[in-house]
Amino acid sequence: MTTTELHEQLTGLVKSIDGVVQVYDARPTALAAAADLVATLIGQPSGEPIAVTNSGGGISVAVSVAISDASPAAEVCERILEAIYGHLGSDADGPTVDRVTIQVSRISSGEDGGGPRA
Repeated sequence: MTTTELHEQLTGLVKSIDGVVQVYDARPTALAAAADLVATLIGQPSGEPIAVTNSGGGISVAVSVAISDASPAAEVCERILEAIYGHLGSDADGPTVDRVTIQVSRISSGEDGGGPRA
């Protein structure tokens, strides 16, 4: 599986979780802006919102989300965590997950959160 495929799969997975309203770019703002600018200049698609880094022995995943106030934040984060571990752990030859970081960037009223998902 390529890194791009992994990013796309994880982004789709997190977006599909009940209580997740939007997925934001988890990369630091300056890094995301610079990387997306370079990608645009060379005609490549911009980065995926979920940051995946390989530390040699395993991978780290960072997610930044908006969630609905209809579910407790802790429950939504637990669903995200379980889904990511379940997805990455389903491949016996896949990478070991060292860390999953979930940042709740916004809690919105209503399921739609007032805007489109990223």
